[in-house]
Amino acid sequence: MQINTMHRCITILTVLFLLTAPTALFAANEPAWIYGTYENVVKYWTYCNPKDTSETCHCENGKVSADGVCHDQNVNHLEISKTQERWRPVNVKLFFIGGNGHMCQYEGVGWWMPEQERVTVFSEFVQTDYESCSITVIFNNRRKIQVVTRDRFECQNYCGVHAGMDGVILKKKK
Repeated sequence: MQINTMHRCITILTVLFLLTAPTALFAANEPAWIYGTYENVVKYWTYCNPKDTSETCHCENGKVSADGVCHDQNVNHLEISKTQERWRPVNVKLFFIGGNGHMCQYEGVGWWMPEQERVTVFSEFVQTDYESCSITVIFNNRRKIQVVTRDRFECQNYCGVHAGMDGVILKKKK
């Protein structure tokens, strides 16, 4: 009789766990502080030697070095916003600039991983032949993040030759 009662209790607890566990595991539990714009100022170079081309050099600072290089700066930009999707509630868009003015542009959706304080995102470029690119946005603290790509070569399709997104550190814009 006692074994039968214990068996019922275990069965009831198992059913309750199975009914509530999926809700707890897949609930939109990402904290509001992850959302926003993250930036950093980046210095980059542009090759601009009028002796080699018929084009006129246009440097931001107005001067071309002796070796035909302009040194400029711009802002890398990453935006994290909420989506309407239940299973992948986080959207990430980034625009980074690298050498010779080459750029990275990426957009993807993913989810918050609370135990690791990071967002994992997968690209969804439907209109291109690019392979899927997976990035992770690691939150070092609430004001600073780092972008890490799972496979640099897979994600290079989203960037120009002299640009990349792996290892870039950005601060939250106030």
